[in-house]
Amino acid sequence: MLDKLKVAGVDDVAFSPDGRTLAVSPQRPDGTGAPLELWDLAKGTPTRAAVPGPGALDFRSDGRLLLAGVAPQPIDPATGARLPISEGLGRLNGTHAFSPDGRLVAFSGPDRMTLWDADLKAPVAAFPAAPGSAIEEIAWSPDGRTIATYEDGDRVRLWDVPSRLSLGLVFDGQKKIPLGNGSVAFSADGRTLYSAMPDGVVRTFPLDDGKVAAAVCRRAGRSLTEREWQRYLPESDRFDPCVSR
Repeated sequence: MLDKLKVAGVDDVAFSPDGRTLAVSPQRPDGTGAPLELWDLAKGTPTRAAVPGPGALDFRSDGRLLLAGVAPQPIDPATGARLPISEGLGRLNGTHAFSPDGRLVAFSGPDRMTLWDADLKAPVAAFPAAPGSAIEEIAWSPDGRTIATYEDGDRVRLWDVPSRLSLGLVFDGQKKIPLGNGSVAFSADGRTLYSAMPDGVVRTFPLDDGKVAAAVCRRAGRSLTEREWQRYLPESDRFDPCVSR
């Protein structure tokens, strides 16, 4: 069916939680989106939804709602029908992702990341804006307490969900121009973060305290000096973080 639509590629795909449906966001040669397709994998047949791509695709954890498009549109995955849009949802744009427990959904824009309830009725919270960075991809940690974002300029940032605050940059590629969509993903145990660049470069970031300390020590080739300890950790008793305990 994609051939009949004369598409140039696929902007995004997403499996339903039960693995029975594959949502596909086709892209035409001119960069515009073709109608969204919902494939019944057992029958090998698609249902076309009246929602043009391109844009992110995300199933809620119960599989009863699909969020599609740059201007987010809720879809009934069983029929492909559009669902009503709540007031305020139409002003959002960019990427989006449901939390692992299906209770929240994060939106990247327009000017800051926000959290909405999973029924898309109302906003729940907003994160501080990150000046000079536009969020391109969002990933939740398995426990739902942390969000990772891939931002233009090849930046990877972590956010604390309970406090709604930034935990800081994990990586800053210091690129001056947008590079296209990269991606981020957590390991199943939440102790490692991965990022993938549009040019195919994949980076690994340990998030476990012990692994982080070991990685920093290997990179620095030494431990903190007494002067550095007094400057950065004056209220803590000194110990050697580079010695396994």
